[in-house]
Amino acid sequence: MSTVDFPLIIPSSMEFSPPEFPIGEDVSIGGVYTRRRFGNRPSEGRLQTEFSNVANSIAASVLKSHLDSGGLASINFDSSFFSGAGVELLVYLNNSAYQGLSWYFAKGSPPRINRVEGGGQLSNMSIEFVARLVAG
Repeated sequence: MSTVDFPLIIPSSMEFSPPEFPIGEDVSIGGVYTRRRFGNRPSEGRLQTEFSNVANSIAASVLKSHLDSGGLASINFDSSFFSGAGVELLVYLNNSAYQGLSWYFAKGSPPRINRVEGGGQLSNMSIEFVARLVAG
């Protein structure tokens, strides 16, 4: 599978929602209760990022990587991208805990870029990424 390189920038803030693995549910049909198990279904985590005062040339690079990915190619980040990661995200970034974590642009949510008022060639960006992880 192909990959896309993300420009070397660090988010000013990030908020991570970890993947949830539905392990089962109780179902009642005609008074008969059964339990379904979902231990191997895929799940996605969401990472909402904000970037402040980014040069417009870098914003253009972000848009290019979004277009190049087509929503299908995974994203390669420089390790410094996650330097401000919280404890919950660090658990998922540690490959010894979860193998096969891949990052993608969130489907239907392209990067949002807003020009900074009076900032000349600067913009603020908001990007949502998806971490895909399949339970073993």
